[in-house]
Amino acid sequence: MTSKGQWVYDPAITNAAPLDRLDYIINECGKRGIYVLLDRHQFKPGGSNGENWVSPEQGIGIDTWITDWVTLATRYKGNSTVIGADIANEPHTAAVTWEKWAAWAEQAGNAIHAVNPDLLIVVEGVEVFDGDGYWWGGNLQGAKDRPVTLKQANKVVYSPHEYGPGVYNQSWFQASDFPANLANIWRKQWFYLHEQNIAPILIGEFGGKQTDTASTEGKWQNTFVTFIKDNTLSWCYWCLNPNSGDTGGLLQDDWKTPTQPKLDMLKPLLGAMTTPVTTPAPTPTPVPASTPTPEPAPTPAPAQQPAPATLPVPEPTTTDSPTPAPASPPEDCWTTLDAIRKELNDSALGCIDRIKALIAKG
Repeated sequence: MTSKGQWVYDPAITNAAPLDRLDYIINECGKRGIYVLLDRHQFKPGGSNGENWVSPEQGIGIDTWITDWVTLATRYKGNSTVIGADIANEPHTAAVTWEKWAAWAEQAGNAIHAVNPDLLIVVEGVEVFDGDGYWWGGNLQGAKDRPVTLKQANKVVYSPHEYGPGVYNQSWFQASDFPANLANIWRKQWFYLHEQNIAPILIGEFGGKQTDTASTEGKWQNTFVTFIKDNTLSWCYWCLNPNSGDTGGLLQDDWKTPTQPKLDMLKPLLGAMTTPVTTPAPTPTPVPASTPTPEPAPTPAPAQQPAPATLPVPEPTTTDSPTPAPASPPEDCWTTLDAIRKELNDSALGCIDRIKALIAKG
């Protein structure tokens, strides 16, 4: 997809409806043994997920949010490629308290499981807990005393987001004991859930441009990779596409050449090579026909939002207008994705297997 939403991978889907395009992507992932975690990343083009998204006037409203998830859960019931629902990306601002967010997550999770009980429900953190601000999506302190509890047991996965000074130069990056101070910060915000065997953790996002051991961002990123490895945490890296303005991607601006320093940095996290699954994904359960809607503008990376006055914690910048703008993806982008996946030694399979093992243990 180009920055203007033009599909260039397959002429057969150039004029397809959005859900048909999603089917195409999921089917292609299934052929390659790549699991798909669906994510409600933004609630309207160019928007973010602060308190206003729960308002039908300013966002979409809780009822529409849940209805949309039920539609997708029904559509992909029985599709083994689709393994979960990351129900809302980085809910934030002080108005979105953990109590509110946990209750909304339970509403959505139970509604999803009513039609598709196999899906994992992935719950990100909030921004502020008891006056303590952190990364959008990273603050899971409230889950200790007020966990997200669903009717379907052992299906909740908590998913913090972590970033370095390339996204925002937080105070802890400037501390005299950096980077030795990082482990206790992570423990307070979300790692305690794993360390105390409370619940499974999936690092939903982390990434940055610098991978060296001299820059502040490079030190942070290498320290975090070591922390993930030492604690056998499951993770996802932000991101594949190159046009995330403050992190870059695993692909360079031609959408074809791997960013080798990032792959080299991530190698310590990767397990032994496994044989990719080649069985195509099952045909998704159809939903009632509806009038085709205009194609929405893509949002491949979070939108840059102004930081709160007291707690300046922006998320990664939008991918709509990177500088310089990368070229449109070539038609062999799927081939490149296969090569990246091979380079990463099927780490996604290992991550999900670890989550499933943790859930199986209860």
